[in-house]
Amino acid sequence: MLVARPVGLAPVRCRCPARSSECDHLEHHAQQFLQEAAKIKSMLNHEFINLRYAGSTSPYYPALYSGELKRVAPWIAVKTTTWESWPWHKQQLALTLGAGLSAHRASLVVKSAARIWGIWVIPRRNELIELASPSGSIPPHTQWPRKYYRMARIEETTVERSGVRVTNPARTCLDIARLHGFAEGLVAVD
Repeated sequence: MLVARPVGLAPVRCRCPARSSECDHLEHHAQQFLQEAAKIKSMLNHEFINLRYAGSTSPYYPALYSGELKRVAPWIAVKTTTWESWPWHKQQLALTLGAGLSAHRASLVVKSAARIWGIWVIPRRNELIELASPSGSIPPHTQWPRKYYRMARIEETTVERSGVRVTNPARTCLDIARLHGFAEGLVAVD
């Protein structure tokens, strides 16, 4: 069965085992998309602790220093027990989401944007959070493992998803292929 992809690419043969007809198949993928969005929303509402507005007398800072909380981004923390119970891919999603929420004007791009969209990527252990600034300037290096790109017209292809600025799925897939190679681009597009 051939299914048209929503990112504007040519129809591809889907390998989804849960399909019985094209209509059911598209509905199945829409449900998966909604479930992924619900997971991100649950993570935002229940597991992330926003440190940006915590005062100096907040109990969060002593918990950070004692190891009860793990800082996943400059302004985001998670309970250490929760962090350790998550599989690696959920930890990567939390790092990506935290970096996106902590960024002032930068957008998540390439593999970081793909994680927010639920696009498959080839996981790498030393993966960095990838961002691009709309002004094209790169901020000074900080202690956070991030990679900033200079990308032309990034604001034209940026949308907001789950409170985070990300590139749209089409630009995300093209940037993965352009910056990470054919194999990674093929996985993202497929």
